[in-house]
This record gives sequence, C-alpha cells and structure tokens, in this order.
Amino acid sequence: MIRSYFKIVFWLNVFVGASFKILEILMYACGFKLGPAATLNQNPNFETASSKSICIMAFCLLSIGLAGCVKQTPVEVPVESREKISRAEPEQPGAPAGPSPRAQASLKLTDQGRRLIEAGKTDNAISILEQAISLNPGNGQNYYYLSEAWLMKGFAAEARPFNRLAESHLKGDKDWEQLVTRQAERIAKLEEKIKKSR
Repeated sequence: MIRSYFKIVFWLNVFVGASFKILEILMYACGFKLGPAATLNQNPNFETASSKSICIMAFCLLSIGLAGCVKQTPVEVPVESREKISRAEPEQPGAPAGPSPRAQASLKLTDQGRRLIEAGKTDNAISILEQAISLNPGNGQNYYYLSEAWLMKGFAAEARPFNRLAESHLKGDKDWEQLVTRQAERIAKLEEKIKKSR
C-alpha cells in the first residue's frame, strides 16, 4: 500500500513538473519574459500575456487531464479468430486444475502430523493438525488424525467430535470409512474404560 502511494506521488511530481516545463516552453515561444525577475508589472504586454498564458495553461491542463481519463475498451475478437485459437490449443477435458496452495500446505501439514503421531509426539501432532484444518477444513484426514492423537493421549471426549467430523468428510471412501469406524470403536472402548474407573 505504501509502495503504491509513493508511486502515485512520484508520477504526480513528474506530471506537475512536465506540465510546468511545457508551459514554460510555450510561454517562451510566445515571447514572454521568464525568470525570477519577470513580474507582471515589468511585462509591457501584461493583458496579452495574461490572456495567452491562461489559454495555453488551460489547453495544456485539459489535454493532460483528458489523456489520463481515456477509458480503454476491450477489443472484440472476431468469431473466426476464436475458433482458430481454440483449434490450435485444444483443451484437455477432465484435466484436474490441481489443489490450491492452501490445500497443498494443508496436505503437507497432514503428513507431518501423521508422522508425529507415529513417533508418539501427540502434542506436536495436535498443534500441526489444527493448523492443517485451519488451512483446509474440508480435508477429513486431518480430523481423523487429530482424533487419533487425542485417543493416544487417552482423551475420548476430545477424540469423539473429531472422529464424527472425519466420518462426515470421508464418506464415500471405503478405506477411510473402515479406519474411521475402527477408530470410533476404540473411542467407545476408551469411554467405557473411563466410566468404569470412576
């Protein structure tokens, strides 16, 4: 934002400086005295100079102002040209657009969280997986692994909601549905164990 402000100020200074230089050249060409000693009282052609300079100044400012206000309209490409372009560069039907940068970052964090769980570092895994969810809340694997981390820590109450989210996000993928179902069974066993210990 600041950078664009300085660009605007720079170009405004260039514009104003160029406008005054053009005005100075035009006034010199018209025979007016220039310089610091030239005042209106010293100029014998005051009335003529004043009207000429106003006209010249108005013309310059109007020309420059209108040049900046020109609206650029897009050029309409003829239909024949569009057809030639589309034939020259065929589209690949069904080609995936690829995951967004946020989704890619989330997948990397998911993998990192999975490795941390395998290494037994559940606290670190929870932190990483929460970041992955904030980047891509639609990735059900994040919820599954987050539930797994809480389950490994022995917190069934925290694991249960993430297991349910994983179940809803991973619906339709048979392999993940089986993993989520087995995880739900382990959560239920842990909940029973906690109830018996109370």
